[in-house]
Parts: sequence; structure tokens; C-alpha cells
Amino acid sequence: MNGSLAHLCSAVTRLLPALALAASGLTQAQAPAWPTKAVRVVVPISVGGTTDLLARLVSQAMAQATGQPFVVDNSSGRPAR
Repeated sequence: MNGSLAHLCSAVTRLLPALALAASGLTQAQAPAWPTKAVRVVVPISVGGTTDLLARLVSQAMAQATGQPFVVDNSSGRPAR
């Protein structure tokens, strides 16, 4: 199972930057520049789990692809905002 999870994470981290760049090129003429503050990624699971790890990997890849900071916010047990 760990091998398949590593393979999935590897595939996601390779694919997302390309998708982000493609999406930013499509919307660049229509939308203003990125916001000046960090993008918050809300993960409704506690820190340290598989979902948290995947969210951090995806956020890191998106930050590298877009040049915009991404912050992972784990909200386990908190009421929705």
C-alpha cells in the first residue's frame, strides 16, 4: 500500500504544476493578477494523516508553479467558518 501511495503522490506532484500553468494561461487575460496574500488550503483532517500529506505536497507544487504562497490549514474538530 505504501508503494501505491508514493506512486500516487509522485504522479500528483508531477501533474499539478502543468495543470496550474495551463489554467493560469487560460485565465490570465480575463482575471486580474493573483491576490497579494497567501492562498489558504483547508484540510478538514488532523495533522499527520495521508490527506494532510497529500494536501501539503499539492500545495507545495502549486506554490512552485504559480509563485504564490499556499498555506495548509488543518481544521479538524473546529466548526466551519
